Amino acid sequence: MIREFQRDDINKVADIWLDTNIKAHNFIPAEYWKSNFKSVKEALLLAEVYVYEYD
Repeated sequence: MIREFQRDDINKVADIWLDTNIKAHNFIPAEYWKSNFKSVKEALLLAEVYVYEYD
């Protein structure tokens, strides 16, 4: 089911963002993504985001 992002989703969504960017952009040092992690979490809370949830 696709649903609107809720504040409780923030840690899981941000972790997915971090893991995916480190893997997809392995030519960029992982520290770059880690140093932007807090900013991304803040931006996600202000953005219109949808998540896919399955049982």
